[in-house]
Amino acid sequence: REHSEKYDGVIIPLSIATSFPTGTYGFVRALCSKHDHKYAIDPRTPLFQRDWDRKNVRPPHEKMAEIMGGPFKGKGLTSKLEPSDFSKKSTLNQITKNCLDFQMDFKARKEDVRKINKYKEMLGIKKLDNLDNPQFLIPPYFLFETPSDEWYKININCIQQAIEMNLDVPIQPILHFKNWPNSTNWQEILKSLTESNISSCWLYADNYKEHEQDLPSLKRYREAVKDTDSKGMKPFVLFGGYYAILMRYFGLLGFANGIGYGE
Repeated sequence: REHSEKYDGVIIPLSIATSFPTGTYGFVRALCSKHDHKYAIDPRTPLFQRDWDRKNVRPPHEKMAEIMGGPFKGKGLTSKLEPSDFSKKSTLNQITKNCLDFQMDFKARKEDVRKINKYKEMLGIKKLDNLDNPQFLIPPYFLFETPSDEWYKININCIQQAIEMNLDVPIQPILHFKNWPNSTNWQEILKSLTESNISSCWLYADNYKEHEQDLPSLKRYREAVKDTDSKGMKPFVLFGGYYAILMRYFGLLGFANGIGYGE
């Protein structure tokens, strides 16, 4: 509440939006009413690519899988997903639709009066405005290494399907890099995004520890941000550090860490 002027909105992980829907809705609606902030929902789909103990699957993961459908609901709860699980175009179309439908429908949740009042009191407001659409929509996305990676192709297909849905909200994809920026052909990726009529994107480097990188790696990071900006595309960074924040001097438009990051 006391720091509301320092940020423009919140990015909500799908796991939180599905596990605590009423509380999340109440918080977001109150926040947007008080400060005219915006919100978006991060599908966090790379979770299902990873190895983790699926013997005792947590309810948030089950609810995420239920929303996404397809291989998430079946295989994704028993073992990690592979590119072959998305070989059918109909599968990609359906999971993208499920993902974006949830984001678009979030504003229409029924209120829990008790929880709504809690957040009204927390933010010091008496009246709540209706919750609007998300500021932007995030299609399903996956961790990839290079543009020749099958996971990258799946990412692009999900982005294209999201565009084809013709929703009245901008599509702002997350690009989740495995070896950012060392082994990524960023020019090729930029070309694919511009050809898909994407005007803004999130750069999400997996486990990129800025303070441990050498100078050439940091320079490649800076050049990628500058190249993105020079092509007329608005770059944002997700889950970065102090170096990422400094990229605002080279064209970075925004920065986010998500709710609960660093706990």
